[in-house]
Amino acid sequence: MPVVVLKNPPADVPSTVEVTEEAKMGGEGAVYFSTDGRFAVKVYHQPRPDKE
Repeated sequence: MPVVVLKNPPADVPSTVEVTEEAKMGGEGAVYFSTDGRFAVKVYHQPRPDKE
């Protein structure tokens, strides 16, 4: 399983989160859910040059 490393997480969030390999894709990015179902991590796509 992939592991996401978080920089400066809040006190109640671990610094590493094991996520599933399947992502839910959307217009802004991909959402990965932790294997224990407690957390979600969103990875944003690069914006197109004509949109900011």
